[in-house]
Amino acid sequence: VGSKSRKIVKTNDKATLLFLPGSRSDVYKNIIYMLKIVDVLDEFGRTGSFSFFFHLSNDISLEKLELFLHDGWELEIFDSIYEVGILKKKNIKIGLFKNSFNEILNMAKIVVGLSGTANEQSVALGKPVISFPVPFTHATHKRFTKRQKPLLKDNLIYFSKFDEKIIAKKIIELLSKKDLLAFFKIKGKETVGKDALSFIKDYIESGII
Repeated sequence: VGSKSRKIVKTNDKATLLFLPGSRSDVYKNIIYMLKIVDVLDEFGRTGSFSFFFHLSNDISLEKLELFLHDGWELEIFDSIYEVGILKKKNIKIGLFKNSFNEILNMAKIVVGLSGTANEQSVALGKPVISFPVPFTHATHKRFTKRQKPLLKDNLIYFSKFDEKIIAKKIIELLSKKDLLAFFKIKGKETVGKDALSFIKDYIESGII
């Protein structure tokens, strides 16, 4: 990952669900939509199946994020350049990371991504990426259907309308189908290709994501 990397060790055997909220100014709104998915997974009694990680771009302010939180979510901020905080609610904990993208992505089983280049990197490493539009943000229907879907093909699982229950059910379904995850692993690497993967990796390591 570069000089800012360090080894991240999971403390359990749960499947890693990685959230990529993007790097634009509407990232805070995107995070709130993603937390709705976690809430539904909790309603379904499935939070014990996952380790939840968010990877954040360097310019995201955790102090500003805290102003957007509601529905019982709380933020604990760490003095670190890697694991920078935890989002907590009841028995749920979500690790917030910076400068560790490739390591966390390698651990991920499923990605929920509203990003651009980071979504492409996820597919290149064989991960299924779930996306959806967020009203009045850069995560638009046109962006995913006209730009990302033709490039990422089957590995981009796109929902044209946000419905946290439907998306949560899809995440649970994907986790239960090892043959499908294996298909995504092969298909994603074929789809993006080695040249694109190298370019994306260099772009991400530049510190933009």
